Amino acid sequence: MSRIKLLQPALASRCETQNVPFDTFLQANRLLMFPPERDVRYKVLRAAAISEQHQMNPFLLACMSDLTQICKTHGIRHAFLKGLGVSYEVYDPPASRISRDVDILIHISDAEHFLSLLLRSGFHYKEGGNALDRDPMMRIRNGHHHLRAIYKEYEIRGKVISIALEIHVFPFECSYEFLGHARRDDDYTAEVLDRTRQVSIGDEVFSVPSPTDHLYIMAMHMISHQCLDTILYLFVKKPFKHQNVTMNLVDIALFAHKHKDSIQPDLLCDLANRHGNHHPLQYTLRLIEWLFPGVDFGFPVIPCNELPQTPLAQVCRLFRQIPPEDYLFSSNLKASLDSLVGKLICQKIDYAPSGFEITTQNNCITITTRNLRPGNLYSINVYSPEAPSEDFEYILQVGEDHATLSKDDGYRFLWDPATFGICQEDELSRCYYETDSLPLADQLSFTIPGGINARVHIQPIHQVNPFTSKEFI
Repeated sequence: MSRIKLLQPALASRCETQNVPFDTFLQANRLLMFPPERDVRYKVLRAAAISEQHQMNPFLLACMSDLTQICKTHGIRHAFLKGLGVSYEVYDPPASRISRDVDILIHISDAEHFLSLLLRSGFHYKEGGNALDRDPMMRIRNGHHHLRAIYKEYEIRGKVISIALEIHVFPFECSYEFLGHARRDDDYTAEVLDRTRQVSIGDEVFSVPSPTDHLYIMAMHMISHQCLDTILYLFVKKPFKHQNVTMNLVDIALFAHKHKDSIQPDLLCDLANRHGNHHPLQYTLRLIEWLFPGVDFGFPVIPCNELPQTPLAQVCRLFRQIPPEDYLFSSNLKASLDSLVGKLICQKIDYAPSGFEITTQNNCITITTRNLRPGNLYSINVYSPEAPSEDFEYILQVGEDHATLSKDDGYRFLWDPATFGICQEDELSRCYYETDSLPLADQLSFTIPGGINARVHIQPIHQVNPFTSKEFI
């Protein structure tokens, strides 16, 4: 039995339990790999989309061939991520998986040389971009996992298509701690490149990650789409947005089922442990099992005994407490997320380090502190159970003769697409505005607004960083 025929009844069964017509679900999520059951309109749309992808694939293959030749000629280890490697390995027809660009993984030590080779081989940047991209290497120096996309035009049978290429130095998004302080593991990139295998596409072979590495990479790539906007919503108050990841889940399910006898459970668990991704990986695997009930994927148990240490892990833990139908079959995620976070905040108690006192009266919070020392830095987070998205943070910075209190302005500078990745520690004052300056004395007292039932969390910090100073769980 083909994998599509194995997974289709399971997915159809899940749709039935959610009272969603199967063909409607397929169409809404562009799941071209599953043949429609009854919907003639979807059948036509599917045929047109597969035809379009079928015409696109030769151009993507031409780009991959170019890259393979350049890497072989110059001794650059590489692996193609996701894309046509997955399409041709687990999809029938391959064009039923949507692919629009090429992703290649190389080691960071080869990045500058590889980029220069490509720019001399017809690849180029598109006009525009932002200050971050004036220096092509700045993006990865700031912790990003890939360089700015570059392009090359290919002509096949009189048709010209521009193909986008992303050069990765780490397999997936890793800048969840803070911009410029990403947990990028360059040794892991080297290990992935050491464990590559070959897949055939037509008459050519291409290097791709091992089954275990590729499953891990695909899972973490899905998580980046699932959680990044939620992280920014909860931690830096970006307006709520959510990406549907059903297509990514199908990718992983098909790939995992094909390679379930080759996946190394110990290696998968070790990688999750090494990168602090226990919660994200376990969440992904359990979500796939929920979406495809009754299918044996052979997923290992990923121990999650420790509390999540990163914003990514915290958000994944939140997602595990929300019914998947709220975001895979409906648009109830924001309401469910706000409700859950509100309940968690209600369970919290005010916290302050030694030397601080917190009193609340008439929706105002008075903080009294003693014996502050120059150089001390504190984060004061105020959480609202009724409106979690309206939480705010103060920074108390102690100077030689005075203490400065500053309030966040929504951190919009941090997530604005034009500045993403540029902001460094000494520029974070752009994200706050001063509300008070207090002469340094043995005892200081100041009052800040707080809503009904607000909770206060005060902690000493080494640097201003909302991704490490906020707590929602």
